[in-house]
Amino acid sequence: MSTKATEPRPPVNQGIDTNNATVLRHNQIYETLLSHVTEGSGNVYLSVNPYGTAPLSGYLGLWATSVNPVGVRITDDIGSIPVEYSYTPVIGANLVPLVGLSPEAANTVTITIPGVGTANGFILTTPLPVSDAELPAQPDGLFQGFPIIEASIPAIDPPDTINELYFCAFAQRHNVGIDPNGIVRWYTSLDIPVFNLERISNGHFMSTGVNFGAHQQIYEFDMVGRVYNVYVLDNQCHHSIYQLPDGNLLIPSENTGTTLQDGVSVVDISTGLETAYYDMRYIMDMNRYPRPRFADLVDWLHINQAYLNTTNNLMVVSARHQGVFALNADTSELAFILGNHEDWGENFQQYLLTPVDDEGNSLYDLTDQDDIDKADKEFWQWGQHACLEVPNSTAGIVEFFIFDNGNYRSRDDEKALIPNDNYSRIVHYKVDLSNMTVMKLFEYGKTEVGNRGYSAYVSNQQVLDNGNYFINFGGGNFDENGRRRGIHDGYGDIIDPLTGNLSQGIVVLQEINPDTKEVQVEFTCTSGRFKSPETDSQEFFDQDLPVFRAYKLPLIP
Repeated sequence: MSTKATEPRPPVNQGIDTNNATVLRHNQIYETLLSHVTEGSGNVYLSVNPYGTAPLSGYLGLWATSVNPVGVRITDDIGSIPVEYSYTPVIGANLVPLVGLSPEAANTVTITIPGVGTANGFILTTPLPVSDAELPAQPDGLFQGFPIIEASIPAIDPPDTINELYFCAFAQRHNVGIDPNGIVRWYTSLDIPVFNLERISNGHFMSTGVNFGAHQQIYEFDMVGRVYNVYVLDNQCHHSIYQLPDGNLLIPSENTGTTLQDGVSVVDISTGLETAYYDMRYIMDMNRYPRPRFADLVDWLHINQAYLNTTNNLMVVSARHQGVFALNADTSELAFILGNHEDWGENFQQYLLTPVDDEGNSLYDLTDQDDIDKADKEFWQWGQHACLEVPNSTAGIVEFFIFDNGNYRSRDDEKALIPNDNYSRIVHYKVDLSNMTVMKLFEYGKTEVGNRGYSAYVSNQQVLDNGNYFINFGGGNFDENGRRRGIHDGYGDIIDPLTGNLSQGIVVLQEINPDTKEVQVEFTCTSGRFKSPETDSQEFFDQDLPVFRAYKLPLIP
């Protein structure tokens, strides 16, 4: 198998933009606010939405005489669940983040200072932005209204106080944090990019956006909406951002030739420069036509996630149009391919995994067409996203979760599923490199959610600290008759002859108990307005309300 060295590509414009106007302005705002906090100035100096980017966040000015954590409690006059968290100050001037305010409410902020006592402040917040339903027709057909969010299954056991939220990135609209009752407690304005939201080790978020340099700018920002860095890239970071153990970034990246999204780049977080590039044209089978097809061989691979499995020194890559594969992180030598066995070139046959049960017995005869069709429908993944590691320290074993979107579920159009008959699911796979086998350890979504959760693109899952799973069915659409739609009929999904003329986005978010598969809480999100290809942007008609990433995370890391 041919491989290629992982030398970085020569930078053209790549690096951290040290003269970025937003960063410089935000730095100045922060320093000005901090300068107002002086010894004896009091403990309730409040600043709400100081950067104009996070309307439900702010600062409390505090002069601290010790590093003992201070307590923050936020209540309101509309009965929202109180927020409680602690913050460790530095001695001297501090701007304590105030996050988790309720919209259109009178919020009371109580800060408790060890050895000193408590102090109160009051914040009146504005309403949320309007939804698409309340917006007039847009001249360019692009809608960026606020999502309509409903707690469609109320929390089974809502907490008395909260210090974490369900964070969702509604692409080209808003990053949003939702409490267990479905109340928005944090969001960013349209001045912050929204797509592949990722929290990094310093507690900040990173994200790109189609309207921020066409995914060639990575913004680093925090819960108060302060932008710290803007990373300028020579190539798109269209999909997932993953932070390596050494702190650097692993991102999908297109090459500079005639194809798209078929490389993985390592970016130095301290400089923004590329330190390695894995060119998959030299590793995977470029002659195997993609499924879903999208732009045919121009977009033959479409990488949307990569992570490093340190136990086996493997880079595990999710390629939406070809499956999941792994390669040696040092040599680029291919290690395995997880996916349907049809149409691979002879040189790639040895890397295909065999599905087995928990005793190592083959589940299918993949020389028999009936078994091929059965494996397509129940075992293999299609158009997957969010391939994320399940830790396993045993050499030769690789475990991961994926979000199996499910496009087509066959390489034969005659056997493919239309969106209304299809489903999406999360799947936990276990790969045995010694035997080149794969087991399916867990799945959820096919029967439990059915076509209501069918998401033709994006989406993800998260294993929570409490053992539950948080699942983002983030790429759904439905027509005016309630039928599930796909995207890019005939390319992203098989054409449904009964599909209506209109389309609206829908996102289903669930936290589940994996042992019982009981839903602990569910949110349903819509845009509030059906789109038409005759009057609205084709992009928004196909992809009205995508949520690429959703997580349950602490307010203050």
